[in-house]
Amino acid sequence: MFGQRDVVFLNEYELSKRGLADGDRVDLITASTDGAERIVRNFRVVAYSFPTGCCAAYYPETNPLVPLYARDPLSFTPSYKGVPIRLVRSASSGR
Repeated sequence: MFGQRDVVFLNEYELSKRGLADGDRVDLITASTDGAERIVRNFRVVAYSFPTGCCAAYYPETNPLVPLYARDPLSFTPSYKGVPIRLVRSASSGR
């Protein structure tokens, strides 16, 4: 991936299951428990070989998705590698 960081990587099965195609635009929304809306908008979907049920995106572009409470209790390291999200087709995608 070169020249663009507002991307989310998903495998072909996950794309098909969600009715998405490589290049579609989606919003990523955190499934948080504190009632705050955490969302990043208009990310481009990129087909990539990842395990089913997983996706990946760049930081700091997706930092807004990480709740402050989602951290290790001993080290206080944020849980950047384990943030549950929903994917919703972007309103600006035109589909």
